[in-house]
Amino acid sequence: EYTDKNTGKTRFFSVSCSFLPRNLVMVCIEDITEKRIAQELLQRAHDELEAEVVRRTKELKRQDRLLKKETKERDRIERELAATTGELRVILDNVSESIVYFDTDLRIQWANRAAAELTGVPEGKMIGKECHKLFKERKAVRDACPVTAALSGKKECVGEIESSDGRKWRVKAVPVIDDAGKVDGVIEIRSDITADRHKE
Repeated sequence: EYTDKNTGKTRFFSVSCSFLPRNLVMVCIEDITEKRIAQELLQRAHDELEAEVVRRTKELKRQDRLLKKETKERDRIERELAATTGELRVILDNVSESIVYFDTDLRIQWANRAAAELTGVPEGKMIGKECHKLFKERKAVRDACPVTAALSGKKECVGEIESSDGRKWRVKAVPVIDDAGKVDGVIEIRSDITADRHKE
């Protein structure tokens, strides 16, 4: 290693000696400065890469722990939601009123057991059907239908409908509105008031 006093630059040399006959010595001096610099740069890059690998490994482990925690929490919420949904389904299937959820195209997205019994169509086969194709009287009184009124007016509507078999129904329609104020669908609750009207 040699430092030039004038320039302050350091250079590195490799010195080797070989003994020759007649007490002669051969000295070989090789400037290895560039090689030394290249080695140092390579070592520095290796150290930085190793440090980056360690950092990323730690980060991956941290993310993995968070993901596992989030997965457990999501699984817990899904189990609780499934239990709550099951309980709600039991409750709604045991009320006498017909309860149906329509989307904005008036297609059935959900229906309880009473609605299925009213239409004569199994609950599963009601999904996706247009309301007026299952509730025949809707076609004749569509303009006066509380469901369409609730959908367009964004407010709860109540009305009476007479079905093709002569029964009278009190229909309450409640719009489902999201946080942005947009109507996602309408819940219809239909109660048989035939006996009450006959008393009048």
